[in-house]
Amino acid sequence: MAEGETRAGQPTPRRGLVRLLARNLLCCLSYFLAFRAAFGFTLLMPPDAQWAWWVPIWFPAGIALGLSLRYGAAILPGAWIGSVAADLSMGLFGPSSFLVATVHAGEPLLILWLLKRGGLKPADLFVKPADAFRFVTASLAVICLFSAPIGGMVLAFAGNAVTLAGWAEDACRWGLADLAAVLVVTPPLHLALQGRSAPPGEAGVSPFLVLSLGFLLPAVVFSDVASHTGFSILPVGFVLFPLVVWSGLRQRPLETACLVAAIVVTVCAATAAGHGPFATAAAPPQSLFLVEGFIIAISLTGLLLAAANAERLALQGKLRALVDGLDTLIEERTAELHKTNRRLQAEITAGRRTAAIIRGHSVIMEMLATGRDLGDIAESMVEELHRSQPSWDAAILVATAEGGWCILGGNREDAAFARLPEQLRNGAVSAPSRSPVAALQRRAAHAFRIRGEETVVPAGQMHFEPIPLGRESGEALLAIRAVAGPSAQPFDIELARDAARLAGIVIENCRTQERLRHAATHDTLTGALNRHGFFDAVSTKIRMAATSPGRLAIFYVDLDGFKSVNDRCGHEVGDRLLVEIARRIGALLKPDDLLCRLGGDEFVMALGDLADREAATLLAVRLVAACRALESLAGTGLTVTPSIGIAFLDNTVTPIGVLLDRADAAMYAAKRDGGGRAAFHDEIETATRRSASA
Repeated sequence: MAEGETRAGQPTPRRGLVRLLARNLLCCLSYFLAFRAAFGFTLLMPPDAQWAWWVPIWFPAGIALGLSLRYGAAILPGAWIGSVAADLSMGLFGPSSFLVATVHAGEPLLILWLLKRGGLKPADLFVKPADAFRFVTASLAVICLFSAPIGGMVLAFAGNAVTLAGWAEDACRWGLADLAAVLVVTPPLHLALQGRSAPPGEAGVSPFLVLSLGFLLPAVVFSDVASHTGFSILPVGFVLFPLVVWSGLRQRPLETACLVAAIVVTVCAATAAGHGPFATAAAPPQSLFLVEGFIIAISLTGLLLAAANAERLALQGKLRALVDGLDTLIEERTAELHKTNRRLQAEITAGRRTAAIIRGHSVIMEMLATGRDLGDIAESMVEELHRSQPSWDAAILVATAEGGWCILGGNREDAAFARLPEQLRNGAVSAPSRSPVAALQRRAAHAFRIRGEETVVPAGQMHFEPIPLGRESGEALLAIRAVAGPSAQPFDIELARDAARLAGIVIENCRTQERLRHAATHDTLTGALNRHGFFDAVSTKIRMAATSPGRLAIFYVDLDGFKSVNDRCGHEVGDRLLVEIARRIGALLKPDDLLCRLGGDEFVMALGDLADREAATLLAVRLVAACRALESLAGTGLTVTPSIGIAFLDNTVTPIGVLLDRADAAMYAAKRDGGGRAAFHDEIETATRRSASA
């Protein structure tokens, strides 16, 4: 902490005392110099007209009041000491010097007290006309009631003219000199110490030019040239006062106060030297009163006009600040309004897009609920995506079980999309650890461009968004291409990801439904149709066969010796045997033929387009041969042969239950004949009728 300062940063009592002494010394010195300057006008007077008390302005009074307004009444002891020292230097020191010094120090003290009682702040004295007028009133009251009476008495005693008329004249001279000093010296000193200036941007004439006019124009007006023109009084009112009025209404208060001081000093100096209308109008004692009247009139004019102008400038500044604040507020509110409008526009656009997405989701969910094919749903998804984002073309690609790729949705004829499956199969993978989708994404990463806060894809470029699927579901890809246009459009990455997520849900759901349908219609062990699935599929074949020229045959297969396999080798071997038999039977069938495991070791086949009985017999022989050569039974000494019953559908729509009963009866006939052979239902029926007729 620096020496001489308290912890709170305030000066210590020692430092405050030093400052007080320095200010009192300054006041004392200023008062002493002003005292000597006040009597300087007598040195300018001609020898034949010299008058020792020709002091139109008592500079010390103005100096003491100006300093006390700035630094407070604590500096008035310096004024008292300065007054005593000045009297001593002038050879006027005596008992009355202490009384005069007390009057000189008491005058600013009383003025400060009146201003404080009136609620006036010294900093605002000369910036409002009402405050300036109250300052003049307080000063006039103190001078008339305190300084002038006592000072006039001192002067009367000093001049040995202790009469009522002499006292009144001396009191009037004392009061006018003090009032002139208060009006001429105090305002510029106080304004200079306060640092008052015009508001920024206020235009005005150069202060040096104004001061030059304050010295030169009165010098011309109060020269002997004016007295020879016959206009000895008029130039005072018609030249000097308009200059003060102009300055008071145009310049800063400090410049106007300095102009008045310059005019007053010049006028006093010219009059003391015997020039101008006041010097020629009367002798020095009387001309003193004329000059002081002029000083009071012109200084009051400048003081009040400068205060009015300062108030006007302050109001203009406040108004300008208010207007600037309103402009700033309007700009801010306008910017906020534009921002809000843009946000609302974006929200409206987002709302429309969300509505389109929700509508698209509803369409997709409805298609899922009605069991539509995955390809149809994928096509609908691409159409809905293009409807919600017209600047996009899209396609959905899914990896197949064979290691290839297929386009489920999108324009398959578009060359940009048509090449993607081939790229995914051959050229997309750059490293074994990377998937084709990741490789394509890496290749197309250059398509993204950042423009401000928006992500864009240039027209014609593609973006690849992986479709999330389960671990066992393989890979899928949403390919999006920006439609060619005049400029790149903002790319909605979230929409692309949402579409990819929806596509993943659809693909997984369709595959789950397919697995459920397969589980509901197929045998879990062999993969052949179960009873429910077979009945649904064969009903369609029966309706088609009734109207087509081909024949439909039902093969009912039962395995001979299968029970021995289960008993001797166990059910696990029996299950593997059933899987192998189903595979071998399926290998002999055409793609449109149906294979069903009814249960246990019983299989049913529905074969279409059989030309005749010979074709059915040939197929039955191949089935028997396929079941005999079973590698899974090698070394066990066991064999399994099928007993096959065959029933044909005539040209009428026969229920599937009737056909199965016919084929089942033929199968049992084959078993009775030793098994490992086939029997036709119509042959059994013919043989039965013959036996019945015999």
